[in-house]
Amino acid sequence: MKLLGEVVEILPKRLFIPEENRVAPSLKTNTELHGFLFPRGNNTHPDLFLSPFPRDSWRDIWRLELEFHDRPGIMWELTKVLGDNGVNILSHEIMTLGHGPATVGYIHLICDMKNYGGGADYPDGSSKRRQNNPDANLNYLIDCLTVRFWNSKTHNPKGDVRFKAHRPQFFATRLRELKNISHLAEDLVEDGTLDMVEGIQVKVKDGVIVLSDHHWSRFIEDAEPNAAGKYTLTVVSDTVERYVKITPLTRKRAFLPLDIRHKDMPGQVADFTALLRKPNVNGNIFCSYYRLEQAHGPAVWRCLLEVDSTNVEKMKDELTKEIKLLKNQKGDEYMGITFPLPLGESLPEVLPIAEDVVQPVAKKEPWWRSWLSWFGL
Repeated sequence: MKLLGEVVEILPKRLFIPEENRVAPSLKTNTELHGFLFPRGNNTHPDLFLSPFPRDSWRDIWRLELEFHDRPGIMWELTKVLGDNGVNILSHEIMTLGHGPATVGYIHLICDMKNYGGGADYPDGSSKRRQNNPDANLNYLIDCLTVRFWNSKTHNPKGDVRFKAHRPQFFATRLRELKNISHLAEDLVEDGTLDMVEGIQVKVKDGVIVLSDHHWSRFIEDAEPNAAGKYTLTVVSDTVERYVKITPLTRKRAFLPLDIRHKDMPGQVADFTALLRKPNVNGNIFCSYYRLEQAHGPAVWRCLLEVDSTNVEKMKDELTKEIKLLKNQKGDEYMGITFPLPLGESLPEVLPIAEDVVQPVAKKEPWWRSWLSWFGL
């Protein structure tokens, strides 16, 4: 998985998804999202998991990664084989590299396998068997695709399949996090941890999801608004499995976003994470990611820390001091730390109502007046 995390402030019932978090799961305007709302329990905090993929398929969604010797018609042949076997394509990307006869086509698909597979003797098993088997695979499907396209030598004597080290470059991996979330929703209810985990279906419009009163009350339980009446949330998106996780911050949990700009060199991230272990900091990494602006030049390490809500300002001072010391030790001219403010929805300003301006209405002359003027009267 590849996680991107942000802290946002929202108005009641309006869940704002930052633009970067929308790109990964392909959350376009009016995209319908499906997921689970986990309310507060004895050992759990409220979480909202959303994905554009159908909720009843989360336990059997797979990523297929295939490499072909590129030629016209391959995508049609591939999708025809998958469709004939009950495989529903939820998302795909195609890219070609190279020129002429050496061009390679890379096809990545995310597929709903709920209707793939037959009885107990089917090599890849039924969907139900795969859902309950953590070691399930799609070896039979991959072997069938390999044979099907390896034997297709009309355009290439070696077949369509691309081999590396004598192995076909066809792979299938399950979207495990979606499967785990779906299982967790069922398990928490069965063992009595939660009275109910609700399925939810919403739409995102201009980066905002509007919750109903019922879902909002369950989602925001134990969270408190700030002086401006806004609530603080964390929004984490998984760029591989295409889901978004939204969590309200409560009195017991607080998060601190920080950006450390520095020079790209070995050992930098190790130095930064070492700072988080110091007694006056002691923050737990909720998620982090690294962005390189220039090779051997400036880079940014962004981190979302789970911290003690009573110690935030002291932590900021301590981290700022430690980064200054580290900058002097390493002679890193780029190094510095900032604490980004929570992101929020851009709302249009409420304009004052304009005063009604009464336009004078021209008095209509009687029809006969024009005739009199024509005769000079």
